[in-house]
Amino acid sequence: MSKYLLGVGLAIISIMFSLLVRGSFEYDTWLCFSSLAIVDFIFIVLFFYSPVDSEKVRWICTILSVSMVSSLLSSIIFFMQHHGLVSSSFIPFELVIFVYPVICIVASSLVIIISAATDKKMEKVDDLFWPNFASDFRRNFDVMRLQNTKNGAF
Repeated sequence: MSKYLLGVGLAIISIMFSLLVRGSFEYDTWLCFSSLAIVDFIFIVLFFYSPVDSEKVRWICTILSVSMVSSLLSSIIFFMQHHGLVSSSFIPFELVIFVYPVICIVASSLVIIISAATDKKMEKVDDLFWPNFASDFRRNFDVMRLQNTKNGAF
């Protein structure tokens, strides 16, 4: 039960930190997006070294990685627009404005849902969505987490 509460608690804290960072900036800037990428990276590390089950951690780290990459790309695009390298009508800039909030809502929702799911349900979902060619990734990820747990994280 403590692993379950830890996973849900980390997911809620992750979302709270993201909302705090997003709310601390008056406007969307490249600094805001790069700060959100740092928050995602920190929570990837926290989830990776947590005792939460590997199926959940694998999914949550994947979702947070996608969120981190989209934040970094958005940061680069906003930086380029801020310094006049691209115009406001630049298609990727418009995509960031319209798509990034949707990605944030979907990623946050999925992290909460996955962290709140039971272990049996996550095993079934994990078996359905990770195809056979990704079995090496699954095994290596689990072995790496197990070794870090036994030997210490740092």
